[in-house]
Amino acid sequence: MIGKNMHRYIILMLAYFVSFDFLIARDIDSLLMRIYDRAQQQEIAREQMCDYSYHQSVHFIKRDGDGDIEEQSLREFKVYVRPPDFNKRLLISAQNYKHGNWSDVTAAECNKERKTESQQFSLTEMVAPENRSMYSFAVSDTGTEKQDSLICLTVRAIKKDDKHFDGRLWFRAEDYTLIRAELKPSDTSVGIKSMCMKFDMASVENYWLPARVFLEAHLSFLFFFKGSIQTTIDFSDYQLNQDLPDSLLFEDPEN
Repeated sequence: MIGKNMHRYIILMLAYFVSFDFLIARDIDSLLMRIYDRAQQQEIAREQMCDYSYHQSVHFIKRDGDGDIEEQSLREFKVYVRPPDFNKRLLISAQNYKHGNWSDVTAAECNKERKTESQQFSLTEMVAPENRSMYSFAVSDTGTEKQDSLICLTVRAIKKDDKHFDGRLWFRAEDYTLIRAELKPSDTSVGIKSMCMKFDMASVENYWLPARVFLEAHLSFLFFFKGSIQTTIDFSDYQLNQDLPDSLLFEDPEN
């Protein structure tokens, strides 16, 4: 009799845990779909925006293996945007820090840097339906920020390489808007000991736009270099719903 009861108890407990795991998986799938839908809504809204502009500050620091600064630079840009996919970045000022002093960068260096193109990175592409099988997800914790209740999603890449990321994403519980992220490659290339990226978003007239991007990498290339690099990009002074002239957007001011 005791053996039969124990057998039933084990079967019931197994059924409970299996169903519990299934419910958790369903909850995670539901959460990911809400996050993805919200990201799609925001992407459509940004593509339908009128012209806008913002100020961009790029601060770069290179340190040696002892943590001492070898190089430091500061670049200020004015960026003009015409959605969905055109932007023009104009250099305002450029300075390098050497031997304890800041000095202006030469005109030749400014012209070269101004033509450098930046690449875009999607923070929510890992929750897209076609990419979810590449990651494992868990709701790690919750909290509050500026009176907003937050959901923290932990992400782990199943395939370990430098194209898939591990980290945490924070969303507003109210509407599943992404407000912050901390990510690192699940694996790194030769010479890169570690790398981390941090992203902060800010609400600007009902749009959520970048506020800060931080990148830090620790490098070791045989005898050539051992140390770290840091890049901090700050976004400010957003001016939305502008009617920018084509001459400002498409003409080269040097011509």
